[in-house]
Amino acid sequence: MKNALAEMIAAVRPTLLNNARDVDRGGQFPSANFAALRQSGLLAAAVSREGGGLGLGPQHREPGDIAGFCTLLGELARCCGSTAQCLATHATAMTVVNLLGTAAQREFFGREMLRGSVFGAFAGEPGQRRDRITGDHVGWTTEAKEGATAFG
Repeated sequence: MKNALAEMIAAVRPTLLNNARDVDRGGQFPSANFAALRQSGLLAAAVSREGGGLGLGPQHREPGDIAGFCTLLGELARCCGSTAQCLATHATAMTVVNLLGTAAQREFFGREMLRGSVFGAFAGEPGQRRDRITGDHVGWTTEAKEGATAFG
């Protein structure tokens, strides 16, 4: 797996290096870099091996390769920090599904990532109810309701 990951990273490195300056100067999503990640299979980094992905990061049933995920992000960041950050948020979406989702959800989102769909997610520690610095109660929750909008 380590050799395969190194080969995948090597395949995208020239594209990321070539585009990094324009990505940062333009403040745009690194679309061309994500096309290279898609073609290399790296967009499915957080999809389980049994689901056809690389199995990097925390997984639900099988042990995940967290060190490999850190290596991936570190190597990509050496080429283009913006691309590494965007891939991290993309992979976080699958990580949350891996850890908290149902088998059907893991299958659906894994299949979508294998097809090249891009997701973004921000997640905190599940069950975290107090600020780690102040100790103050954190009362925010997230709830999805059918038909609801972001503002009501």
